[in-house]
Amino acid sequence: MFFISYLLLLFSFLFSIDSYIIRGVVYDSNENYINNATVNVEGTNIYVTSDSKGFFSIEVFDSQVCTLLVSHIGYHSVRITSDSLPKTKIILKDNPIEVNQITIFEDGNSINLKDGPILTHVITENEIANSGASNVMEILEMALPNIQVIHDAHGNNGIKIQGYNSNNIAFFIDGQRVSGEFAGNIDFSMFNLSNIDRIEVIRGGMSTIYGSGAVGGIVNFITRNNEKHSFVEYAYNNDRPILESHSITLTRKKNKIVYNLNINRKDSDGYDLTPIEESVSGRVNQTLERNYTHIMSSNINYSINKNNNVNFYVKWYNKNIYKYEKTTGAHELESQIDDIDGIILEGTLVPAREIPLYKDLLYSIRYNRVINSNSNFSISFQHELYQKNIRYPYYNGNFPTIQNEKEFEWSSANFYQITSIFSTKISRHQVLLGIENILQNVSSNNILQGSDIAYASIFDIDTTYSLSRHSLFILDNFEFNNT
Repeated sequence: MFFISYLLLLFSFLFSIDSYIIRGVVYDSNENYINNATVNVEGTNIYVTSDSKGFFSIEVFDSQVCTLLVSHIGYHSVRITSDSLPKTKIILKDNPIEVNQITIFEDGNSINLKDGPILTHVITENEIANSGASNVMEILEMALPNIQVIHDAHGNNGIKIQGYNSNNIAFFIDGQRVSGEFAGNIDFSMFNLSNIDRIEVIRGGMSTIYGSGAVGGIVNFITRNNEKHSFVEYAYNNDRPILESHSITLTRKKNKIVYNLNINRKDSDGYDLTPIEESVSGRVNQTLERNYTHIMSSNINYSINKNNNVNFYVKWYNKNIYKYEKTTGAHELESQIDDIDGIILEGTLVPAREIPLYKDLLYSIRYNRVINSNSNFSISFQHELYQKNIRYPYYNGNFPTIQNEKEFEWSSANFYQITSIFSTKISRHQVLLGIENILQNVSSNNILQGSDIAYASIFDIDTTYSLSRHSLFILDNFEFNNT
């Protein structure tokens, strides 16, 4: 009886709280409706967004007049009191996002974004820092529409741009093409988000200039280039169990040389959305496997004089995946006795019989020469070697008790590129003349254990396939007027 009386008293108290509905419509300065404008009751956690006709409705549990903060990206935020609605129109004035310079891919030039002949989306350093993203795929998915992340249990996630897979999208670091894994697929763990200054994205076909691998568009990662005489920065990101990241950046400038070093370690505990039953033994496949990654990159820039510059870049990458097997069902543990000599208990997680490893080494050298105020020339060489190895913890031992491991190279992608570009401005024409030579060797081997194939080659046999491409391209950007 007391409990029923308590509930009646509680309900009478809740329904006695005063509340009222605030309604309004959000417009831009041309009195067009603004969709997805955020409306917040200041001092509270009450938020709503406007619909396609700019309309919003928000319930306030307070009889006092409150202040609403109305905001939307690309507009100045406004504050308005609740007692002025709906008589007062909420109008947000334009506040364009300023983007200064973007890099023209592979030609060494920089032009203002608004002057570019191709629609380019730029994700700035501030947007990256404020996004809370833990990797480049998350920031791309959050910042741009029609980009979808495709998840992989090994942590080697991929993306789609307007339905195109990553093997149909060209990826660059500072204008230098990233060769990726195999068949054009990209290992996104190689990109260190803490060392990126901005990301430039062109959605749509660019295969005329960059080949068939650019049918879906281009993504160019511009790395940070701090030219302070001495600079040290440490960055830490904790998004466990998905990711924990430590990054150190060092910069030293002396005379004509600027040296940048970045070291990054990323760890993931992994997680499993569909864990196996306690009574089940065998291989444990998690939604995201436990893994750790090391990335070290170094950039040396030497200014010979104001018109001549040489840049050397090197990056080393290593990723380890942890895979496990369960010896038997955990329900049988009750009948087991722990052996001090190291015998594995039933139900114990032990390293799997085969574990993948990923490695990458990239280096490039580029020479740039400014011929005059209208013309410049650049030539660059790049080499990248991407490997996937398989580690066998019990190759010379006995599963699951005796570990005596051996590591094999299963496949590798060897990429060479030489590019030479001349750019000049003639009247209203910006003419680009380029020569590109690419050689790529992809190898894969069968891994044998005794006379049996333990891990089959991509091509079913031990072989190497080579691809060479030689391109001559001419690009003319014509300016109709300069207004």
